Amino acid sequence: MVFLLPAVAALSQQPVINPQGVVNAASFASPGQPSSGIVPGSIASLFGRNLAPVARQAQALPLPRSLEGTSVRVNGIPAPLFYVSPQQINFQVPSGLPSFSELPVVVTTAAGASEPVAVPVMRDAAGIFTQESRGCGQGAVQNIFPDGSRTLNTPAQSVSPGSFVSVYATGLGPVYFGPSDGQPAPRDPLAIKQSGVAVLLGLREFARLAPVYTYAGLAPDLVGVYQIDFQIPEYAPEGCAVPLVIRDYVSSSQPVMISILRGGGQCRDAPPASFASLRWQKTVTTGPQSSAVSTQETFMATFAQGPENQVVPPPAQSELAGSCGLGAIRLGPRCPGGGPRTLDAGALRLEGLPGGPATVTPASSSGEIVYSATLPPGSIRSGPVRVVAAGGTNVGAFQTGISIPPPIEITTPLPPGTLIPNNQPFRLTWKSGTAEAVVRMRIAYTYYQGFAESACECVALASEGELTLGMLSSGDRPYFPLPSGDAYIVVTVTPRAGQVQSFSAPGLTLGGKHEWSYEYRFYGLRIGSP
Repeated sequence: MVFLLPAVAALSQQPVINPQGVVNAASFASPGQPSSGIVPGSIASLFGRNLAPVARQAQALPLPRSLEGTSVRVNGIPAPLFYVSPQQINFQVPSGLPSFSELPVVVTTAAGASEPVAVPVMRDAAGIFTQESRGCGQGAVQNIFPDGSRTLNTPAQSVSPGSFVSVYATGLGPVYFGPSDGQPAPRDPLAIKQSGVAVLLGLREFARLAPVYTYAGLAPDLVGVYQIDFQIPEYAPEGCAVPLVIRDYVSSSQPVMISILRGGGQCRDAPPASFASLRWQKTVTTGPQSSAVSTQETFMATFAQGPENQVVPPPAQSELAGSCGLGAIRLGPRCPGGGPRTLDAGALRLEGLPGGPATVTPASSSGEIVYSATLPPGSIRSGPVRVVAAGGTNVGAFQTGISIPPPIEITTPLPPGTLIPNNQPFRLTWKSGTAEAVVRMRIAYTYYQGFAESACECVALASEGELTLGMLSSGDRPYFPLPSGDAYIVVTVTPRAGQVQSFSAPGLTLGGKHEWSYEYRFYGLRIGSP
């Protein structure tokens, strides 16, 4: 037995990677969370035990592939190391890895190699660094002054609308003129991102786009760090903790906080305002594997509060405007303060249902108060319905009702396997629409196993009975706006802006909206040559 002790002691020091312990070094989003995964060329953190004998940081560039006898391999490729310790390693993900795959990560020390852990490798998985390196909180953002000088953005040093800032992130995907692994990004030429980004400011669902950015790419002289320079728009919400999100090609970052005040200086928050949204929705789904139709009927309610200047919807385009472009970007990880604070209105009694009243009680999900219920078949149909709230901690008792119109009847056959010709416009027709509602058709082609899609939306009054996705042109040559391949169509019917029912309730300073919608989903379609 004595002779076995050295072997047992050595085995006990073997490195171990925690399950789901390899994450984006800025957001710390673990596998399975929105916009998680590691990205070639970016920075990742690895958590576990017995990862290194002592803590050690790399002292020179290029980054070493081994520190204190510890190395990391991703799919067998040695990774440059920033830092090692017994519980954590920070490393650069090798740039030659294939995206949209699951690849093994192994840590090796003098005591042996860890068991491999499979980690998703993505094209992009945006994460913004934070000042306290916690994944949430005040972002790693610098205010840029006209003379080129910079200060860290903090509540005491807000940025003024119209001024510029730099945001530092990782996981933003391919660049032009990228350096070799472990080497700092060049200054001339700059390592510019191959695809554009969008920057959003404000609470979730109310965020506004910052339309002007002057640089998006790797931060010069740093390894694996991206820099986004953009202008704070004049209409940006002011406050001490305005959420900031970077939206990349297939991912969105977590919301970090930035302080904004006209003229700069010590930030100030707007007074709180509260609001509500009630929605009845009937969803009819066909496909993707068969022509069988399934129906789901739901009721959802949200009661929430946020700074008054951040819960005002951004300026909207015409409700009849359509568009084509990239869509279905994955949501980012959530952080406290990224969305409005949810409120308690007590139990809700749903009246006017054919099977009798139903009660919806508030539930807790990810720290938020949620109202959601699946209703019996036939609950959502033409006729009046009513919501009676008992009142709760934040919102007092109230009653509100709406009259739901009958659904439309789509007359264009769209069973699974339907081919949408790419040499002519596509026309959708329906019956029984009213001028009080709008119909929105979304045709989408899915890329990258559902992580992103190209999509076109067309909108018309429901009374018009048809929508057409036309052809585009390049010179004299017309072409269909979506590529050939697997596709799906979603048709949504909602009330026009002026037809949304409003209501008031004690505790709701902005009142509430009471709405309905019908949604028709057709999966298993194809776009291609007839």
